[in-house]
Amino acid sequence: MTLSPTVVEAASWRLASEIARRHPQLIRIAREHPGGGQYDVLALRSIAGLDIMLNRSGTIQVHSRHDHGVCDWEPTEWIDYLRNEPREFMRRLEVAAGLPSVAMVPASTPATLVYRVIAGIAATSFMTVRPIEIEPGYVDTSGYGGGPASWLDMFPVSGSLRRPLTDDPFGESGYRFWMCKRPGLMLAFETSSGSAWATTGTPVDLMQTYQSVDRDIDALALTVMRHGAADE
Repeated sequence: MTLSPTVVEAASWRLASEIARRHPQLIRIAREHPGGGQYDVLALRSIAGLDIMLNRSGTIQVHSRHDHGVCDWEPTEWIDYLRNEPREFMRRLEVAAGLPSVAMVPASTPATLVYRVIAGIAATSFMTVRPIEIEPGYVDTSGYGGGPASWLDMFPVSGSLRRPLTDDPFGESGYRFWMCKRPGLMLAFETSSGSAWATTGTPVDLMQTYQSVDRDIDALALTVMRHGAADE
């Protein structure tokens, strides 16, 4: 069964953001294009070596475990994820990836709020004629055209946030940035500060706004989307 790209985009971001939410100090999300650039992957990685590959043009895979154990996860089609209870599937994936058990979901961090808001925005394009484009600030590809993304120059991001941090992969600050774009919407995000920008105006502090909407992630996503539509 062939799924719509908007369905797989929304499903992959929901799965990735929820796993990152449960392991905020371990996991970061990157978009990668391995295989000569032919694959489109949301990669979940940890310093310990975790490698979960959510291949939007293929399958859900675990290449290496966080605890360095033997991996017995079989590549899984996206339709199988959508047919399962999402929390149960996520927990099976966590076990297969050697992630620690989670008794209580930790408090939100700036990065996990960014991931969850992006997931919420992706969900609004589910089965619509206006697909969302979610682009990283650094184009990670084994094919042609890798490097810092040019779109970042369209947003009023301070120079200090664009400087590399000690834990940026390969010393590239672009790995902390994401853009969501569709007709009528333009937003950039940065994970260390938990900030969102339209192409003009002041940034939104996601943590502060999250508190102001009673920690309702859907309300936060809608608030940020209204901010991103301010230029239209």
